[in-house]
Amino acid sequence: MSKFAWRPLETGDYGMLQTWWSEWGWPSAPTLDMLPFGALVYVKETGTPVYAGFLYETGTSIGWLEFVVCNKQASVEDRRGGLDYLVETLGTVAKFRGIKSLFTSTLSQGFVNSLKKTGFDVSDVNMTNLVKIL
Repeated sequence: MSKFAWRPLETGDYGMLQTWWSEWGWPSAPTLDMLPFGALVYVKETGTPVYAGFLYETGTSIGWLEFVVCNKQASVEDRRGGLDYLVETLGTVAKFRGIKSLFTSTLSQGFVNSLKKTGFDVSDVNMTNLVKIL
């Protein structure tokens, strides 16, 4: 049995996620209207939230795994295995919805290394992501 379980993201979770993103040094957190419906929060068997992640469906065979964050206040032991569980579960949801591959981008080498362990391959390096606010 896993030491993690998941639940759907609730509107009240947004403040918690803003805190997590801030604690990890994100210059600005995504706004609530930028986040997809149906995101997942991973909780310890005690009910403590540990990880959250978002699956964007594009209407094609590719999905976008984004804004993954964990509770920096959780101990290393509490976080251990959580990212793998997050990626595995979101991958299962994606497959069920007809998505055949997942895309994500990051500057964090630690995140890259963790994702490689879950089956991700590096496709681009030294790339710049751009955003235009409309």
